[in-house]
Amino acid sequence: MEAIVTSNAITADGLALDIPGGNVYWTDTERNAISVARMDGKHFRNVLSTQLDQPRAIVLDPENGYMYWTDWGAQAKIERAAMDGTGRATLVNAELLWPNGLTLDKSAQRLYWCDGRTYKIESSDLNGYDRRLFFFQYPLHFFGIAVDDTHLYWTAWNVRSIIR
Repeated sequence: MEAIVTSNAITADGLALDIPGGNVYWTDTERNAISVARMDGKHFRNVLSTQLDQPRAIVLDPENGYMYWTDWGAQAKIERAAMDGTGRATLVNAELLWPNGLTLDKSAQRLYWCDGRTYKIESSDLNGYDRRLFFFQYPLHFFGIAVDDTHLYWTAWNVRSIIR
């Protein structure tokens, strides 16, 4: 075990790897920042550190040069920017409370997210349009989400299982 980033990760919530670029990205809810470093921890920098209020999940699309993240602060939202932080855009900002998990279905070109306070799993296209409700179940406090070619997987704080 090796700590590669120590002084610049106070509350690292979301974590994503840019394998082709050799970078690790993370969200930090204490610093309200999205940061990047080389996979060995060197060359740290904040990619975004303004207009963030509790960034949570992060996913990368290195092939197209984008990162997507959730923010569950006072104005919950899902955003996208180039992996260098430029070209920032809000994709979804309505009917969200605690968007905890986020995943990218590359083959379908869709984002899926789970919200711990609306009790929903939803999706949209990669521009935030064509929003669809995938699943609703009160009182599930959704937390993690992942997708492969045929299934969607999720966790909830109050369910002691991984559901497919």
